[in-house]
Amino acid sequence: MEEIPSDSEDIESDEQNDEVEEEEYDETAQEKRYRLAKEYLAELERQEAEKSENKQIDAEAIAEKLRDHSEQIRRVQRRIADSVSFF
Repeated sequence: MEEIPSDSEDIESDEQNDEVEEEEYDETAQEKRYRLAKEYLAELERQEAEKSENKQIDAEAIAEKLRDHSEQIRRVQRRIADSVSFF
């Protein structure tokens, strides 16, 4: 048989939940500013790390393009050197 809670039990339960929530989330204005500042700094650090990672990826891509270009120049120089005949 299922027990149906009374309204007074619901009210008591809600009040207890409210008290627990207040205890868990009760912070002073200074604590809130401190917490928000820490979150902001963490976000800035994350963004800087992402920028640094992107710069590293960009540098690697540029280096690869330079290597490819250098190889193409060597191929052209070899063809020119092979086509030149010395008497």
